[in-house]
Amino acid sequence: MRNYETGAVATWGHMAVREFLVPLTVSVAVGLTSGIAAVAWIVIAIVFYYTKNNRTLRDLWVKTAVINEA
Repeated sequence: MRNYETGAVATWGHMAVREFLVPLTVSVAVGLTSGIAAVAWIVIAIVFYYTKNNRTLRDLWVKTAVINEA
């Protein structure tokens, strides 16, 4: 993972937000909306996979990008 704006390696803070806080927020929203948020999250995830650079919604929130260094 890299910071999208600077190209530097993503920090622990960025990764914690990306991998734990965003899914936790979505889980709470799913519980509060009786599953409607889950459908919306899935649709948004599918749409974002077909955007430029294949960045997901949580990549945009946290300003990260997956870099293939292979």
